[in-house]
Amino acid sequence: IHLPPLRDRAEDVNEIAERLIAQMAAEEGHVFDSLSPQVRALFRTLPWPGNVRQLINVLRNVVVLNEGPQVTVGMLPPDLLADRPAPSPATDERPRLTAQDLAGRTLAQIERIVIEDALARHGDSVPKAARELDVSASTIYRKREAWEKAEGRK
Repeated sequence: IHLPPLRDRAEDVNEIAERLIAQMAAEEGHVFDSLSPQVRALFRTLPWPGNVRQLINVLRNVVVLNEGPQVTVGMLPPDLLADRPAPSPATDERPRLTAQDLAGRTLAQIERIVIEDALARHGDSVPKAARELDVSASTIYRKREAWEKAEGRK
């Protein structure tokens, strides 16, 4: 039986990835149910020199180090993106926070705005946002949980 490499099956890579991520997430006790549109587009364009083993390693890394439910670009290992050009500041869609954005707000509101801004800049990757903010990832997870409870989502 001859199976073509992933690079020759770009249309299949996302379906394979979503099945693998669901299986790995269940094994690890995490919830991941989809790939973001950016990840889907990226996966279709990668050459996948390590074929399915490389895809498995990338997804295992995502599941172990992050929380779902959606795989975002910020969760992917940096070496996977090494050959990709970094977005220039001029094309960054998110403007940086200014003092005017925070004026007149409570400390709790400012804290949430700053954390959510860092998460957005890092593709919703809690570990990366935590490193930028110099706090533990568990702090961000706890804060998110508290915000969700306060909003009646949990």
